[in-house]
Amino acid sequence: MTDILEQARICGYIIARYNRRESRLASAWFDECMRSGRPYIRITPRTTWAAIELDMFTTERKLGERTTERLVALLREYWEALPMRQKTCAAWGGGSAWLPSVRIADAPALAEALLSIAEEDELIDEWERVACDAWEG
Repeated sequence: MTDILEQARICGYIIARYNRRESRLASAWFDECMRSGRPYIRITPRTTWAAIELDMFTTERKLGERTTERLVALLREYWEALPMRQKTCAAWGGGSAWLPSVRIADAPALAEALLSIAEEDELIDEWERVACDAWEG
């Protein structure tokens, strides 16, 4: 077991560069997320900036409408505060998010916010399921 995967288990996201060794660890983290049903979040640090990725495919569900709105608001607010030269292509929606220009110092807090949003959505799903069961029962 590597330190990178151990840290990912503790934090809920992996920090892995784009090199062969760390990309393999990121793939292993993706597989672990698939098995456990947790969201896949990866921070990919570069020299000054990092990319951050959220993939809900590993949970076999998409974020709900309200949660997606929160996710989009968070990422849009962050993206709009970036310097103009860092405003490159970014993508977000109900099943995934990708922001290629995140200050390295901001990346862990942003990853934790994404994880929190995804976990909150899971709780909302559970509450709605319980409410539907109570209504039908």
